[in-house]
Amino acid sequence: MKPRKLVLAPKAATPTQKPIGGLWVDRALCALLALLSAAALFYGFRLRDYGLGGLAISGLVTAACVSIALFDDCAFRRARAVREAIRRGSR
Repeated sequence: MKPRKLVLAPKAATPTQKPIGGLWVDRALCALLALLSAAALFYGFRLRDYGLGGLAISGLVTAACVSIALFDDCAFRRARAVREAIRRGSR
């Protein structure tokens, strides 16, 4: 009787379509967060709803922190390196 080869994880099938996602989606969501937070800030201060204004300021600060990481030049290099590593691993 021949010993069977142990397979821990089968190779993933290559997708026929490119998955939706990537750095541009993250950047678009970050810009959307900043725009919605700015609109909520204006709306909150106009109606004198300071709770909504404070929440909007929190959203703007979060968008600023995220944009520091996303709009950095190093993010391009990291994303490219990850794509290359995935491409090399799938061969």
